Amino acid sequence: QQYVEIDLGTRDRMRENVKLHITRNGDFVANLIVVRTDLQSSVGRVDTVGDPSVQVRAGDMVLSSLTR
Repeated sequence: QQYVEIDLGTRDRMRENVKLHITRNGDFVANLIVVRTDLQSSVGRVDTVGDPSVQVRAGDMVLSSLTR
C-alpha cells in the first residue's frame, strides 16, 4: 500500500477517514483516505481503485471533491 503526506491538518479541519481525490493534469489518479492527522499535516492511504500500477507523484493535486 502507498501512503502519502499532505500539508493539511487539524488546523484546516482535516480528520481521519476523510476521503480525498488525487488528480494529475486534471485527470483522476486515485482516492486518498486520511488515516492520521496532526496540526499541520495528515497521512493518507492511497486507494488506486483496483489498479495496482497507479503511482502517486510529487506535484499531484489533492482535492476534496471532483467537479466537471
